[in-house]
Amino acid sequence: MRVTRRSAKARVIVGNAFQGDEMTIVRLTAWWVALVGLGLADAPAVLGQATGGKGDFQVPTMGDMVVLPDGKTLVVSVPSAGQLLFYDTVAKKELKKVDVDFQPVAMALQGSKLFVVNKGTATIHVVDSVSGKSTKEIKIEKSDPVQKLACSRTKGLLYATTEALDVYSIDPETGKATKTKAVGQEIVIDPSGEKFIYTSVFSSTKDRVIVQELPGNKVSIQLAKGKYANLLMKYEIDGTDLKPVAANQNAGSGGSAFSVSRDGKRIAMSGPYRGPNVKGLAFDITAFETSDLTTSAGVLEHSFFPRAIAYHPQLDIVATIMDGNPKKAHVFNAKSNTKKESFDVPNLSAFPFKLTFAGEGTKLVSAVGMLKTGPQDIAVAITLHDLTLTDDQKEQLKKKK
Repeated sequence: MRVTRRSAKARVIVGNAFQGDEMTIVRLTAWWVALVGLGLADAPAVLGQATGGKGDFQVPTMGDMVVLPDGKTLVVSVPSAGQLLFYDTVAKKELKKVDVDFQPVAMALQGSKLFVVNKGTATIHVVDSVSGKSTKEIKIEKSDPVQKLACSRTKGLLYATTEALDVYSIDPETGKATKTKAVGQEIVIDPSGEKFIYTSVFSSTKDRVIVQELPGNKVSIQLAKGKYANLLMKYEIDGTDLKPVAANQNAGSGGSAFSVSRDGKRIAMSGPYRGPNVKGLAFDITAFETSDLTTSAGVLEHSFFPRAIAYHPQLDIVATIMDGNPKKAHVFNAKSNTKKESFDVPNLSAFPFKLTFAGEGTKLVSAVGMLKTGPQDIAVAITLHDLTLTDDQKEQLKKKK
C-alpha cells in the first residue's frame, strides 16, 4: 500500500482512489478550495431547554476530555474560557479551574504530562497534570493547525494530526517534530502495546465544488460527489516515521471518531457501516479486526444513528451514544457485541458527542452539546453513568490499581 501526497500545504482532503493495494489521497491548497455545504453532520434545529437531564456538570464549550492516571480525575478543556477544569468522578464534584494563557482544545496524557493544543495553531503546551500549569511549548514549524493528539500513557513519542491531514511524530523532551508518511484527522495509539498507530479521514456525504489554479492562468472546477464511507488506516511505528500497514476505505459513516479495544484486536468507528450493496437506512456499527482492518468482528446494533464510541481501557466493554428520542448511551460486551445496559443522555443535544471511562473504571462519562436557543455551544452536559459490573469485572479493576 502506498500513500501519495499531491500537495504539501493542502488542508482539505478532496478524494481518495483505491486501485488494488495502491491508495492515493488527493489534497489541494486551502485557499484554492471552495467547499459547498461542508459539515460533519446535520445537527437538529431545536429551540428550548434540553430535556432528559442537564448532566452532572455543564461547561460553555468543550475541546476535549482526558482521565488522569488515578482513574478518577477528569480534565476538560474549555477553549472559550481559556480554562482546564478538573473533576472528581468518584465524588462527582469539581476540584478546580485553572486559567491558561491560550485556548485549550485537543489533549493527550503521558505520565504526569498533559499535552494540550492551542486552538487554531501548531503549538502544543506541555502542562503539569497536577497543577494545570504550562511548563513549556512545542511548536511544529511550517505546519497547519493541529487537530488531534495521541501518545502512550507511559512513554514514547507524541503524535499530532493537522488540518492538512499530515501526521507528525514529536519528541516530548526535545520538542523535535518529524513529518511522517501517515495521513489522518483522528489518531489513536494501540492500547495493547506501542507498536501501531491508527488514523481516520472523514468523507463528507455532501457534494463539494473544488476550484484549483492550474499552470497558464487556467482554473479547474470540479464537482466531488459526497460519500458515505470514511477511511481508516493502520501504521507501524518505525523510529520517528510511520509505515503503512493496512487500510479500510469504507469503515463507517458519519464523523471520523473511532476507538480501539484494550487488547488491540478490534477497532470501530463512531458511525454506522454501510456495505457496498446496502440500501436505505443503516445504523449498526461494525467492529473490524485490527489485523487487516477489513475483516468484520461483528456488529453493535443501533436503532438510530450512533455518534460516539469508546472501548473501556481495562474491561471488555464498549460504549456508544445514539440519536433518538430520548438519546441513549449504550454499553456492550466488547467480545460478543451484545448490549448490556443503556443510559439516558440530555435529549435535545448536538455536537460534541464524546465518551470516556472514569470513576476508577466504574463509570461511563458522556459529554454532549445541549441545544437551547442561539448557538449550540452555549452548554455541554457532562454526565457520569454508573456501570453495572460483574464480580469478576470488579476484581479486574482492583488488580489494575
